[in-house]
Amino acid sequence: MDGSQYRDSRAAERRVINNSQQQEPAARLQFPKDTPVRPTQGANPSQRQPRRKRSFKGLLTTIVVLLIVAAVVLAGWFVWNKFQSAGTAIDSSKYQAVALLDGQNYFGKLSDINDDYMKLTNVHYLQPQQSGDTTEGSTTTNQNFTLTKFTDVVYGPEDEIIIRKESILFYENLDPNGDVAQGINQLNSSR
Repeated sequence: MDGSQYRDSRAAERRVINNSQQQEPAARLQFPKDTPVRPTQGANPSQRQPRRKRSFKGLLTTIVVLLIVAAVVLAGWFVWNKFQSAGTAIDSSKYQAVALLDGQNYFGKLSDINDDYMKLTNVHYLQPQQSGDTTEGSTTTNQNFTLTKFTDVVYGPEDEIIIRKESILFYENLDPNGDVAQGINQLNSSR
């Protein structure tokens, strides 16, 4: 069998089909306008119906939701980072000053116990000493402070204080060359 005969017969069929489609337009199937037309497999992509575009409102809603989620994640990260860095801000090689909400101030070595409590060891505090000068009816008061070790208090406590984190106003690392740090070192070396 010669391949050229087969090719000629297929070409003739195509011509007949094309001619019949041109001559009888009323014979084609008609679909209502609201019926979706689905392309068949293997159809030419240029003949497919274009996809409907998303509405602007739907796109805007998606963007707003993503921005809210991003803001919540970012805020959570900042809060978590703040609480994580609070424990690492303590320099264990230095003394710390701890100011409590009730006005008390203590000095010593501060460390984290858990999420609710901190421990201060080698505790010291400043005790005020007043000296008054009297001159012809007026009194002037100069206030000096003495650094006192916490264990030297009359009731003899141990050398540590457990402090609830909620009652701490602030704490800070002390300069090793500062007056309080040097005073603590002198008191510890004299014992």
